Parts: sequence; C-alpha cells; structure tokens
Amino acid sequence: MSIELEKEVDRLNSKIMMLARDLDRKHRECAERERQCSCMVEEILNLQGDLKRARDALASALIGLGGQAFGERGDACLSIDGGNL
Repeated sequence: MSIELEKEVDRLNSKIMMLARDLDRKHRECAERERQCSCMVEEILNLQGDLKRARDALASALIGLGGQAFGERGDACLSIDGGNL
C-alpha cells in the first residue's frame, strides 16, 4: 500500500471511531431521556390520583355541608329545575 493510502485509511478509521463514540453518547442520552419521561409519567399519574382524591373529598365535604355536587371540571352539577343531579 502506498503511504498516502495508509494515511487515508488511518484518517477514516479515526473518523469511524469518533462517530462510534458520538453514537454511543447519543444512545446513552436517549436512554436517559426515556428514563426521565417514564419518571414524569409516573409522577403525573400520582398527581392526577391525588387531585381526584382531593376533588372527591372536597365534593363530599361540600355536599355534607349542604353544598352542591361538583363535576369533573369543578362546575356545579345542577338539573334543569335547579336541583342537584
């Protein structure tokens, strides 16, 4: 092989190694983002459960005190005649 060809092969091998390292780093970053998303989904589900329990407790307390029933969006649930549903 000529010296210039060997230099080009060495340069390309170095480039391949550099790209392989970059790809490995990107894979690690992607895996970390997936882990973070999974944790966020779990936290969101926990918060939604907490919110539902708090909303249910508030609705029960208000009904117990003679208040109106509240719907999913917090609006009072009233029938056409004005009574609670």
